[in-house]
Amino acid sequence: MGGLLRLAEGLLALGRFTSGLGAALRRGSIALVCLLIAALLSVAAMGCGVAALWIYLLPLLGPVGAPLVAAGALLVIALVLLLVARSVLDARPRHAPGPPDGAAAAADLSRLVKEHKLEMLLAALTAGLVAGAPAAPKSDRPK
Repeated sequence: MGGLLRLAEGLLALGRFTSGLGAALRRGSIALVCLLIAALLSVAAMGCGVAALWIYLLPLLGPVGAPLVAAGALLVIALVLLLVARSVLDARPRHAPGPPDGAAAAADLSRLVKEHKLEMLLAALTAGLVAGAPAAPKSDRPK
């Protein structure tokens, strides 16, 4: 979650440096914030669902059985998510890429630069502004 916040902060900081890309960065930042809120709401919804299951099972299974079933439901959800993550990480591309061809890559790069001159200039400008930005001042207070 901290990575998403740092990414959002970086996008907003980059938006201050590049006025031409401001609209696209604003849209990306808004989408990222919406994604973060949706993730938090889905975690809250899962918690509400487990609490409802617990309350429903309390009269049926008693004060010991209901929490155990709720914990079991959370464990099943965690195992399903782990299996999904494992399958995503183990996925192989369907078409194995051939050996890299330096001449083809150079030709593609040259074509991309010719077709997207303005974008390349803006990217270079942004990289220069970020690289040349002054570092945060050090605190003069004794430790």
